[in-house]
Amino acid sequence: MTTSVCEDLSRGLRSVVFGGLVIVLASCAGASVTPQTSNLVPVNNSRPSTVYVYNFAVTAQEVTLNQSFLQKGFQDVTDENQQQSQLQVAHATAQALSTDIVQELESLGFTATQVARGTQV
Repeated sequence: MTTSVCEDLSRGLRSVVFGGLVIVLASCAGASVTPQTSNLVPVNNSRPSTVYVYNFAVTAQEVTLNQSFLQKGFQDVTDENQQQSQLQVAHATAQALSTDIVQELESLGFTATQVARGTQV
């Protein structure tokens, strides 16, 4: 009697597994993939006629001058306005960076122009 119960359970388990396998395979059989082509094109794929480069905005707080012991002593002796000096270094750095960016853009084939800060284009 126990053998019959085990055989029935075994047949039932096989039926469930086989039925599940059939359902899984049947559900995948109808799937198909079709490649889709995209007709999207950029609105304007031409290069810009001119790239305008502005100097970066700078403040004296963003610039740190030479902080060596000798430099600090020199600043104390000369009574130099450190904040004004930092601002001059900041503007010179921003100018040099803008010039380098314009040169790099031009080497890539762009027409680039350096424009003073605040100038309308």
